[in-house]
Amino acid sequence: KQAGPAPVMNDLKGITIGMNMDDVKQKLGKPERSDDAGMYFELSNGEMMQLRFDADKHVSLAAVTYVGKDAAVPQAADVFGADVTVVPNDKGVIYKMVRYPSAGYWMAYSRITVDGGPMTTVTMQKIN
Repeated sequence: KQAGPAPVMNDLKGITIGMNMDDVKQKLGKPERSDDAGMYFELSNGEMMQLRFDADKHVSLAAVTYVGKDAAVPQAADVFGADVTVVPNDKGVIYKMVRYPSAGYWMAYSRITVDGGPMTTVTMQKIN
């Protein structure tokens, strides 16, 4: 049985799937907003991070959104590796999702244009 592709990215801003809530706070500090189900952080330079937690308070989803010219936006190749082809549609929108069953999560990369500039989101979510 083939295990499938191995992920290129194993974390987002140092946050991994399965990390507990206390370790997240130690890594990222106090969130802007938080409840039992999730946290929201405003990072630097137009970067924002949203986390969702399972019933045991472990990360089940992590998403980083990059907006503005100062954001250090990863390219699709940084997320999936150079051998994964990502092609914008006719409106310039990019969306690619790759499942990594052996790692237990999927990664998605999306880029749209808002207010004349790009908005890119990289999402990592546990496969249930």
